[in-house]
Amino acid sequence: MDYRLLFLLLLLWVFGGSGYGLFRMSQHAGLPRPWLAFFPLARVWHVSRLAERSYRFRHPKEPRDFLARNLLSFLPLLLLPPLCFLPEAADALGGFWGVTLVVALMCWFLFSAFHSYEWLLKDYAPQKELFHTSCLFIIPCRLFRERDTVPASVYGSVPKDRPLPKYDKNHRWKRNPPPKYP
Repeated sequence: MDYRLLFLLLLLWVFGGSGYGLFRMSQHAGLPRPWLAFFPLARVWHVSRLAERSYRFRHPKEPRDFLARNLLSFLPLLLLPPLCFLPEAADALGGFWGVTLVVALMCWFLFSAFHSYEWLLKDYAPQKELFHTSCLFIIPCRLFRERDTVPASVYGSVPKDRPLPKYDKNHRWKRNPPPKYP
């Protein structure tokens, strides 16, 4: 099998599946320009805003700025490719300390992103939060699956006996779903 095709399919899954999930979540949340959720830098903004809503719901007196932390972890990664074209920087990044710097920046970014996605999924799938955030490759599936779920911060609580309701096509949802009869 051609590895480039596999890599392309993986990128389509990560950016397409999670992008559509974030697009729908952003639409329901009323964020401006939800279509920007398909682009990596704008995705940081969408995930940060949705995660902040979840954090404020659980800790209303403790402010937390996910956007600043996520941008501070993402922007150095954007500066690495142009630095590779400078001869002095390419030599410096090719050595042990350069590789260590790149790995450290990647780990910092992944930790920051993982923390934001964890808070986001605590809001949309609160009953199974550990399972859903245990692996970053599961996140596109979870975002796609929970795209129409009413978050706990909007619902007002975490229901114990049933899942959170879903939005309809008009961005509305019913507070009390009808009982299920056998």
